[in-house]
Amino acid sequence: MPLLGALLAAGCGGDQRPDPVPLSAGYEVPPLEAGPWRLPAEGWPGWSLEPLGSGDGVTAVLDTPLEAWERGPLDGVWVLPLPVPLLRPTDAVLLLDDVEAPRFPLGQALPSPAEVEANRGRWLAAGSQIWLSAPEPPQRAQVRLTLPLGELGPFGWRLRLPQLSANGIPLTMGQPRRIDFAPSAVERELRVATWSAANAEVADGQPVTFRFDVDGREAARFEQAATFVGSRTTRCIEIPAGARSVTLTVDGPPCLAAAIDPWIDVPRARSDDTRPDIVVFLADTLRADMLAAYRDDDPGAGPMPGVDALAARSRVYLGARSNAPWTLPSQASLLTGLPPLGHGAINSGRSLPDALPRLAALLQEAGYRTAAVTEGVYVSADYGLDRGFAVFDERSRSVERTVETALAELRDDDPRPLLLYVQSYRAHAPYHAGPDGPLPDVAARLRPGLGPRLRDAALLDPSLDPRGLDEAGLAGVFRGVVERDWDLYVASAKALDSALAPLWSALDERAVPTFTVFTSDHGEEFGEHDGASHGHALWEELIRIPLFIHGPDIAPGFDPTTVSLLDLTPTIASWAGVEPDPRWVGVPLGGASAGSAAFAWACTSAEHPESRAIVAGVDKWIEWDEPQRLQHFDLELDPNEWAPTPVESPSPTLEALQARQRALSVPPAVAPRRAVLGPEARARLRALGYAADED
Repeated sequence: MPLLGALLAAGCGGDQRPDPVPLSAGYEVPPLEAGPWRLPAEGWPGWSLEPLGSGDGVTAVLDTPLEAWERGPLDGVWVLPLPVPLLRPTDAVLLLDDVEAPRFPLGQALPSPAEVEANRGRWLAAGSQIWLSAPEPPQRAQVRLTLPLGELGPFGWRLRLPQLSANGIPLTMGQPRRIDFAPSAVERELRVATWSAANAEVADGQPVTFRFDVDGREAARFEQAATFVGSRTTRCIEIPAGARSVTLTVDGPPCLAAAIDPWIDVPRARSDDTRPDIVVFLADTLRADMLAAYRDDDPGAGPMPGVDALAARSRVYLGARSNAPWTLPSQASLLTGLPPLGHGAINSGRSLPDALPRLAALLQEAGYRTAAVTEGVYVSADYGLDRGFAVFDERSRSVERTVETALAELRDDDPRPLLLYVQSYRAHAPYHAGPDGPLPDVAARLRPGLGPRLRDAALLDPSLDPRGLDEAGLAGVFRGVVERDWDLYVASAKALDSALAPLWSALDERAVPTFTVFTSDHGEEFGEHDGASHGHALWEELIRIPLFIHGPDIAPGFDPTTVSLLDLTPTIASWAGVEPDPRWVGVPLGGASAGSAAFAWACTSAEHPESRAIVAGVDKWIEWDEPQRLQHFDLELDPNEWAPTPVESPSPTLEALQARQRALSVPPAVAPRRAVLGPEARARLRALGYAADED
């Protein structure tokens, strides 16, 4: 069994204020013994557990009787309910008469009737079920499920669970987990979140039960309902003076279970630590002009009156830019403090290297509770953005559910200061809100002549067929598409604004000093430069973003200096009293050297960046590779970027800025990892308009 002794020696003897003890630090999964898994559903004979290698996982084996199979929604399909969710579809294996059955191709959606007929004997894992194409249910079948146990990470044992990545300890049915620690002369408490995921249909009403024994005696027992999406509840257990161990046991229906972010400390109040909480809300794909401050308009006159009201009480950075025109490289820059080429996560096939700095990791090392609530896809553990967050909750859900989960983190009475990162795709395509009231006129912003990108952009609407249309016809189609999508986009921004109201109310009511950041990772084009969507260029509608901060000693008002998301990283660290990582390239907002220039890259490979942009005040330069050219824009005289001035001979100022950008374009010393995506992640990428597996 694991012993944390030396690591957790703080607090021995007469120390009246021992340091907090993170129980996942130094933890390693002990050897597992096979044991039965009792199932409540009638007709199920039970499970057995088999250890898989050195802590890599556990294989749950289920011999399925004939009556366990149900008729599926298609003729010739038989369905078997799974008792637990799968982290990856490849974690399931189906054996028919002791022979592994072939699968439908990985990434295959639910099959059509024709595919069912053409693939007899094949199967796939679909959500909480196994689908088998067969004329009759199998007489003898066995399902083998690999249950994840996690791995050792920089802050101790790291769990990778369905829709959740966190510091913690895996719990397996019938396998008690004992953790030894150094005793203390004072009473302490164990704070932990119990997490479980189980199929309610299979559980048949039985709750999942968590039991905590201290030095062999039961100290607490908790029940939580079986839910397939997983539920997480914070618990507090008294640890008497002199106690040396805690044993965790889970019982009930078959489930995945874990103890999330467990740690022992003396009872404290949040007020004992005077460091501020920090809350960052990132509205994915939100253009700056959705907020009144960036349109020079009255607060409340646009689609986001709630956010406008908070901005009116905040420091608004009118010259804020993203460092890339799409989600992954932009948010990776914010969370690592490195430019896109410097961290390497610049296409759908690349994940952040573990060795890179993480803002959240620095704050966690300093004693912050670090949590993220995201809507997944690129902002996910698949791409390494979870590193440094003690709890990283990622799932495809409505923005209302995202806000609910964020509020639960805010309301947790944990005494540690909090870094909370919240991200939502509510303003991202596909837009799914209807128009509500008068909307801005998109036609007034469309460039008069629509050029070569038109044919591709017209295909935004799958119901339209541009074949046989001349350029004028395509122009008409395109205008109709972008006008419709602009209306939907603005309505999506309105829906986002309404959903955020409870979050702003909760932040206003907090007694703890709190810094609040509102920003975006990129904008969206609606025909201003012959294109649509994002990721392809560095026009203002794509990289100019909203950014405002609210908090202690932050003077409200407008700041016109040029800043970027790279400057937000050291700013947050300074609020937490943490020294910046020497590899970071930004400077804290409001500092003496802030506001010199912002740099952005549009690229999918380090070897072939499509374009680079430099913004310094009202001057902007875009350097294109194909065809090679350098253009200058005066954003005060030409805010739409429709009248570029060719640059024949760069000035000394521009040469210095270009040299700085070249220095920031060096790839990381450690190559990015290849992102390994499951079918559900691939499908979600496609739904958002991205292609997976680029490299």
